[in-house]
Amino acid sequence: MESLAGAKANVTIISFLWLATLTPLSIQEQDDVQCLQGTKDALADPGGRLSSWNFTTVAATHASTICDFNAVTCWGTPDDSLRVLSLQLTNLELSGPIPESLQHCKRLVLLSLAGNNISGTIPPQNLRLLANCIYLNFLDLSDNTLSGTIPPELAKLVRLIRPSIAGSDPSGKIPPSFAEFNATSFSGNRGLCSAPLGRCGRGKRNMAIDVNLEFGMLKLVENNTCICT
Repeated sequence: MESLAGAKANVTIISFLWLATLTPLSIQEQDDVQCLQGTKDALADPGGRLSSWNFTTVAATHASTICDFNAVTCWGTPDDSLRVLSLQLTNLELSGPIPESLQHCKRLVLLSLAGNNISGTIPPQNLRLLANCIYLNFLDLSDNTLSGTIPPELAKLVRLIRPSIAGSDPSGKIPPSFAEFNATSFSGNRGLCSAPLGRCGRGKRNMAIDVNLEFGMLKLVENNTCICT
């Protein structure tokens, strides 16, 4: 009986010491966990591509563990603080709206939802919340089935280098703050207009004159943009 009691005591001590080694999540790390858990909850994942995102245990929500999740890259050190640096959710057969929880990944540098079935009207509040991710350099929403306009609040992303919403079917005027980006970032969207695409106005399509110097002739080419009001 004494040996059994001693064994139980040893197990209790070992369990206590193990728990003591788990550093409580900082507020910033809790934000990243909330970001990822909300993203998984918001998106349908028929192929189980996010099955490694397990939040059912304390260990799974520890910062060093979320960095092992599929499509997640972190920066920092376990001894200091680990933050989610990029979410590359490209071509994972995900569907649903743009997750509101992405606003909590405040140290994101790269976010890609390209090549999925992110659908419905672009929720202005969701993309406005992405403006909280002030370190975002790369934002790729291309090749989805979105609609609605691009919120001007995204101008707050002053570090944005390369946005892409190509082939995702938004409409309306491109915010002036995006005029500096390459037109390929917005190609394949007939409902979009304004710089860097064609000017907005009335009519069905924006036609441009292309001077073919090699053959010494003029020809009309169709830009993949509308002339919208």
